[in-house]
Amino acid sequence: MGASNRTVYCIIKHAIEGLKAMAVELAPNPIRVDSIYPTFINLPMIENFFNSEEFQQETLTKIPLGNVGVVEYIMGAVASDASRLVTASSQKVDGG
Repeated sequence: MGASNRTVYCIIKHAIEGLKAMAVELAPNPIRVDSIYPTFINLPMIENFFNSEEFQQETLTKIPLGNVGVVEYIMGAVASDASRLVTASSQKVDGG
């Protein structure tokens, strides 16, 4: 979604969407290409953000399911047997 002060972010997201062409090209190999749009995922790089109680509360109120994700949630969306027919798609794994 376009927003003030998010130009570079938006450009990158649109470029990633363009990679769907790669999914068609690589499908015969068989290689799948998908994009994932996650919410905050519990990784070391976000720990400092969540040390702030204010940031944590504000962020969690914007996620309808009310919690941050873990890597396994992402893996389940695109790297499990259930996702074998998924390619050229955009997966929102964002808690709503």
